[in-house]
Amino acid sequence: MALKKSFKEWNEVMVRRYNPEDYIFHSNFLVKFVELMRFKKIKDLLQLTIEDHFLDIGCGSGYLLNQAVCKRGVGMDISDLMVKTAWDNCKNNGKKFIVQSDAENLPFKNRSFNKIVSTEVIEHILHPEVLLKEIERVSKNDTVIVITIPNEKYINWIKNLLFSLRVHKLLFRKNYRPSRRMDDEWHLHTFDIKKFKELINGKFIIEKTISIPTAFLPLRYIFSLKRIF
Repeated sequence: MALKKSFKEWNEVMVRRYNPEDYIFHSNFLVKFVELMRFKKIKDLLQLTIEDHFLDIGCGSGYLLNQAVCKRGVGMDISDLMVKTAWDNCKNNGKKFIVQSDAENLPFKNRSFNKIVSTEVIEHILHPEVLLKEIERVSKNDTVIVITIPNEKYINWIKNLLFSLRVHKLLFRKNYRPSRRMDDEWHLHTFDIKKFKELINGKFIIEKTISIPTAFLPLRYIFSLKRIF
């Protein structure tokens, strides 16, 4: 219990220091282009319809949730600030709900959702394997599951270059200031495709992998998954 409390407190500090709202919407147009492309590709993979029960794990500001066309849309985040922001952003959408919870202990019944997304979340939590077990538990047999990860080694190389050239501040505006390495910026785990495949082995199969923005510049990976049952 003490570990989870201290993790929540630490996470809250990181949310306020590296606010996703500032990163996505107050950045240079190149950064914004990459992030909005990520959201677009996620929506393309989910193919949400009015009949869907949709869960956004680590919903942040509620950007995806607010746009989701579905029968029931639930956003979940551990952060006080993100839950408040998501409620504010989704307050005019009566079919959307925000729940404050730990991603390793989802407060939902088994087989509750047929569309699930967790974007740029798994690297931030204490035990990624527990998150995957929870996703497996709340998903139906035919659920479309979308998980995204940053390609940290590649991003770190680019960031080191930008910092060395002293041009990194040109990519961001207002108060958002990135760290030199992703490991220092709120991330507890470093993923690449190989490590992600090892993590999901025996639990999920990858139906599709998308590199963002391109295969030649893979800053993000988007995976569309299905449960193995």
